[in-house]
Amino acid sequence: MVNSIKSHIIKLLKKQSGPVSAPILQKKLQEIGFNPNKTTVYRNIDTLLEDGQIREVFLPSQKSSYYEIGAHQH
Repeated sequence: MVNSIKSHIIKLLKKQSGPVSAPILQKKLQEIGFNPNKTTVYRNIDTLLEDGQIREVFLPSQKSSYYEIGAHQH
């Protein structure tokens, strides 16, 4: 299930027009039939960050981190 959640996080981020927060990712995963808890979402985000598949973005007007696809897709 964890690998599936990671692949869905990537798919969800590719569909977004901008960076997305972890709570929004968790909600979107729930909308497509997954029920991950907050720890599971952050653990998968950490793995994707370490692998370089996504990157963390800090928005000046926000307190929490946001995430987007790490490498520009050409």
